[in-house]
Amino acid sequence: MRKSAIVLVALLSGALACYAAPQRTLRIEIFDRGNLQPGVLENGPPAQWIQKAFGDPNNVKIECVLVPRAKEVEKLNLMMAAGDAPDLCFTYDAVLVAKYANEGGLADLSKYVKGAKTLSGFIGQDALDSGVFDGKQYAIPGKRQLLGISGTWIRKDWLDKLGLPLPKTRDEWLKAVRLFKEKDPGNVGANLVPVGDAGLSWNIAYSFYKPSTERDRSGWIGPSSTRAFHDMAIPGTKDALKFGNMLNAEGLLPKDWALWPKNDMLNLQSLISNGYVGSFTNNLAYPWFYNLMPAIDKNAPGCVWAPIDPFTNSEGKTPKYIYSPIGIFNMVPASSKNADLVVKYLDWLADLKNMTKIMFGDAGTHYDLDKDGLIIPRKLTGDQVWEAGNILDRVIILNGRPYDSIDKAIMAQTAAWVSDKYPAKVFVDHYKMVQKDGVPPVRLANPPDSLSKQGVMLMDKAEEMMKQLLTAKPAEYDAMFDRMLKEWNDMGGAQVKADMIAEYDKERK
Repeated sequence: MRKSAIVLVALLSGALACYAAPQRTLRIEIFDRGNLQPGVLENGPPAQWIQKAFGDPNNVKIECVLVPRAKEVEKLNLMMAAGDAPDLCFTYDAVLVAKYANEGGLADLSKYVKGAKTLSGFIGQDALDSGVFDGKQYAIPGKRQLLGISGTWIRKDWLDKLGLPLPKTRDEWLKAVRLFKEKDPGNVGANLVPVGDAGLSWNIAYSFYKPSTERDRSGWIGPSSTRAFHDMAIPGTKDALKFGNMLNAEGLLPKDWALWPKNDMLNLQSLISNGYVGSFTNNLAYPWFYNLMPAIDKNAPGCVWAPIDPFTNSEGKTPKYIYSPIGIFNMVPASSKNADLVVKYLDWLADLKNMTKIMFGDAGTHYDLDKDGLIIPRKLTGDQVWEAGNILDRVIILNGRPYDSIDKAIMAQTAAWVSDKYPAKVFVDHYKMVQKDGVPPVRLANPPDSLSKQGVMLMDKAEEMMKQLLTAKPAEYDAMFDRMLKEWNDMGGAQVKADMIAEYDKERK
């Protein structure tokens, strides 16, 4: 009997082995920013650890699908159309997510999210609701820690030479940059660029917009992350562009800015790095984020940048666009068979320990903790490096860093930049400024078809018109603006805006 039992157990074990669940493959999108050697994103230390820590215990093979960051929407559209999109894909484009959801292109994640307690707790219900369309959880938004985007800087050393304070209003800023041009306090001669913006900056434009309600802003046409400045008909736009036209006519902007390629950064970075620019508005902590400080210190050792927030509107506020409190949208194509596995992976990812490991590696090897518990990456080279870039791209449920408070997140992001010339207060002030009086985009769960069909065309046309208006002869500006506004409205702008406001009213009944 005993021998028979042993044989039976062996047979049963063999049978169970034969019927063991086959290994599943989970295809995960990752941005390719072109800044790493081939193979690193797919097979580097973070990818290997994710396979070991999540893949192996769950009998899952993790496959990274590289998507060029600069063409992510175009690439995603192609993959979705071909039925070859990764199981986990994502985009910052809220309008695109709504389009996919409304066309039946996304898997309903509702039942899986209910059981993902770590994920739900980390993201929060308000943010999760932004991924709900027609009552179904078609997307899982990432959590955005810091909402500020657009900051203005000015050469404090130039102001000091001219005996000027940091400007607190638009008029004071204009006086300062005009004096930069007249007096050339940096002695840079013909290379002088008082204002380094490629046309009219976002912050200046917002200071001219008329005070608005959320309903008003629901009709603003622009990128889904901003919903502005690609719209000819926002009240105040005429005055804003007229101000920009004046800056251009007075020679305060870069001489060839109108010829710069769209979304160009290299020209501005070169001007700033060489110490030619007096003031500019751009992304958060721009000289540090884009590693311009070494070149600035070499080429203009006396340069001192100071953050300012001078562009006051009619109410004395300094409005500027800020991000929505949600970040990227994570989605599962309807064609995927792994919706449950995607949510399980994101639930695992939501553990702060896992986030920290994926982003930074191991304490004592790749980073150290300071007295405040902040992660201080070690200066490593070669094979010692955990991952030499893209550290934020893998943790797609968090647009930020793995800390349990906003104060720590700010301190961590700026700690490496603190110096005798730029104490911590400079960055704390800057971060407060870029979020002060912030105007977030208005979410429409179901953007109207007219926006999907005509939005890009209208934004491109507005951008083209604005460039022409900024470079026009001042005497011709008013008539040119009125003509272009009518043309833009007639080609669909007025109808799309009306449709967006109607949708806003419908969704908020």
